[in-house]
Amino acid sequence: MWRASWRRRWRRPSAGWPCPSSCPCPAPLAWAAIAIQAAVCLPPALDAWLPAYQFRLHEFPWRAALRIEPEDHYLANHIPEYGVAQMLERNTPPGARIFSLIPVANAYQTREVTVAWTSAEGDRMTDALRVAALFPDDWFFDWRASWPIQSLRALRFRMPAAYHGEWDIAEVQLFSDDVPIFTSPQWTLRAWPNRWEAPLAFDQLNVTHWRTWEPIRAGAYLEVDLDHPQRLSAAVLKSHTPIHHLILEFFGQDLAGKWRRLTKFSDAIRLAPQDMRLEAATALRRAGYRYLLVATRFDGYAKLGKRIVDEAPQWGLEVVADAGPCVLLRVR
Repeated sequence: MWRASWRRRWRRPSAGWPCPSSCPCPAPLAWAAIAIQAAVCLPPALDAWLPAYQFRLHEFPWRAALRIEPEDHYLANHIPEYGVAQMLERNTPPGARIFSLIPVANAYQTREVTVAWTSAEGDRMTDALRVAALFPDDWFFDWRASWPIQSLRALRFRMPAAYHGEWDIAEVQLFSDDVPIFTSPQWTLRAWPNRWEAPLAFDQLNVTHWRTWEPIRAGAYLEVDLDHPQRLSAAVLKSHTPIHHLILEFFGQDLAGKWRRLTKFSDAIRLAPQDMRLEAATALRRAGYRYLLVATRFDGYAKLGKRIVDEAPQWGLEVVADAGPCVLLRVR
């Protein structure tokens, strides 16, 4: 009796599995619906109503399924990114870090690849390459202020009014009389907003910069707390922001810890075009990247990629290999 009841339960259709016998509609209609669904989901049928670029099968790969066609041959003919992934495997050592302006099929390669738009670091590296590529036409300013020389414990650069654009500072240089003060790793840096990228304004690279990443809010600031009081008389900030004709306030903290405005005036002097292509390669190297992957066609960054490839020596880069429009360069 136990065996008979077990068989009945085993043979009974599960409530979670649809089948024609359990469907509320007549069985012929249910089977017809199943047949129609199967037909419209065939690869040739999908091509008629889905975009062709979607990642899916477009035909019956029976030769590849039966291993008549080698796996590498099938992947190379059907997935353009596969050839790029294999290029990385052949031309870079294990453990190599690669910065890429194009997506990479990570399932087919073992290197560490950072794609431009997938992280904050990717955004910073892309920004560095863009700034360097635009150097002949970029409006760069020295935003400077001077005051009677005095001992200060800290400096604060502050935006008193809101504005719909971003605020950026590529580099900060402090002076004692006419003598530049070297940046110290003992300095404490603060900023609002985006305190995390404040060190980029003190890394001695014009292609990297601290930025607000949002429209300027009244009271936004960048602050440097010196490791010990220093006699200062001027500060120069390299920035693109003066193109908007904004007011920047310079504050200093005296030995008693009191903040006060150092000067009522600041000048923005437009700089002559600077070639920053080697600096961009330095930024990549400092971030730990030894290779750069770009495309010269069919990509949103293709114009930038083509310029980098055409001017590789001026960027401090060396072309290593290519897979069609995709080019791998080594950071020298």
